[in-house]
Amino acid sequence: MKKFLLGFLAALGLGLTLTTAKPVQADSVAIPFRDSAFLSYPYTDKDYPVYLFSPTDSYVPGLSAWKVTNTIKVQPYYPAPWENVIYPSEQAFEVGPNLWLTNMQAFLLPVGEVVSQPISKPEDSTAFAKIEATVSSETPVALWATHDYKTPVQWVAPNSGWHITRYYYSDDSGLWFDLGSNQWIPAYYVNNQVYA
Repeated sequence: MKKFLLGFLAALGLGLTLTTAKPVQADSVAIPFRDSAFLSYPYTDKDYPVYLFSPTDSYVPGLSAWKVTNTIKVQPYYPAPWENVIYPSEQAFEVGPNLWLTNMQAFLLPVGEVVSQPISKPEDSTAFAKIEATVSSETPVALWATHDYKTPVQWVAPNSGWHITRYYYSDDSGLWFDLGSNQWIPAYYVNNQVYA
């Protein structure tokens, strides 16, 4: 019995050492729509209002992608009992140990899917109906038929503004915007602040 147990443990140990680690794939990423800072949240109970988030001494570039590990709904602030007001809830995305971005700072995109709207947006606005991106280049930039650099379809002028009609993010090719009719531009060529 001891030989069987030792043999089993040796085989299990060998099997574990030969198993290769695989990178963790995110289901969604938070994309800040302008330069921002991470927020910290001092409570383990996530039912406190969002105004208790504190900015950290950090710099988060606009249009950077952050793997979301946790999403919570939080109330912006509680109305006084005599107020007959319902405030919209917000979402907060945890992107690191006690590092948060809210949906007032970032939008949420699924990984590997083309979407016409971000997964989350500020619920009290229609800001994401027409987000505008500005081409940030000194020379014309190619637009592509898909988000893979395979077929250029036309060129756009530097510093021109465009409405974003669809979004795409993957770990391989990064963040892309469709400017209409399958005319994709990588976020690399877009000013890192998008506006409604």
